[in-house]
Amino acid sequence: MAAAGKRLLVKGARGSPGVFEMLWESDERATFEYAAPSADGRAHIVWRRVGTRSILDWP
Repeated sequence: MAAAGKRLLVKGARGSPGVFEMLWESDERATFEYAAPSADGRAHIVWRRVGTRSILDWP
């Protein structure tokens, strides 16, 4: 169970169609995109960048 006040936000990255950003803690972020499903049909996620807010300058 998540601790009170903890959250995870996922949304589309502004100005980068098909790219999503994930935010957690106060300044932790990651960008990712979906690729073609794997051979067994599961979602395939390509992690692009992980770091602080500065990664959003070029997601």
